[in-house]
Amino acid sequence: MADYYLGLDSAATITNPRALTFFDFALRYLKWTDTSEITGLLGAGIAVGLIWEHGTDDALGGAVAGSEAAQQAVAKARALGAPEGAGIFVAVDMDTAALTEAQFATACAYCDAFVADVVEAGFTGGIYACGDVLTATIDCVPWLAGAMGWAGSHAYDSAGSWVIKQGLPMDGGEWCGITWPSVGLQYDPNIATEIGWAWQPDDLPAVVDIPSCFDLQTALVAQGYDVGPSGCDGLWGKHTSDALGAYYADHSG
Repeated sequence: MADYYLGLDSAATITNPRALTFFDFALRYLKWTDTSEITGLLGAGIAVGLIWEHGTDDALGGAVAGSEAAQQAVAKARALGAPEGAGIFVAVDMDTAALTEAQFATACAYCDAFVADVVEAGFTGGIYACGDVLTATIDCVPWLAGAMGWAGSHAYDSAGSWVIKQGLPMDGGEWCGITWPSVGLQYDPNIATEIGWAWQPDDLPAVVDIPSCFDLQTALVAQGYDVGPSGCDGLWGKHTSDALGAYYADHSG
């Protein structure tokens, strides 16, 4: 089997990326992520791709809506500290088979305008959509050409087109000859063959270098302090706060 990069596409915020380091990259939605999450992923050695998606019918706004979406996506990416060249994918999450020919052309124009404006702003443009959209739009990083996975896992049919095989393996299992672990959040079994478009782990955003909550909890537990019944879960709460307070009380003066 060829070499693959394993990727996570989660609708949920990734609060403890160090527990998911069997993934090489993660796709994060710009509407839901923040600098803390991105820094946590990169700090755990997980590359990041950024996705823009606000509504399933956005693409029916055509080129004008695509340009407006690109401006918003670029502004959010820059606010996160994304470096030049980082990938920003525009998602088209709709059943394109149900569109009229004119509607399909409008959706493709939306993608073309988004990618063109993202590239002009210095980022890598990508499209995160079904195969028929990818083959009809501007040359960019086509998600399905570089990875298997979107709204469930994908594979080629006998005609070389993408077909969807739904299923999110939260409980582990095997897909495409690869055994997947059980994790506590929903994810897609994305397998990419190239992730040069990603925001790489060695390019952390310019933020104050402070330990993650997970690292702090681990250090406190190693010193014999109780961080709560969930242990080192990477989530800040009363138990972690009390443990840190107890540590300072024990080591003051």
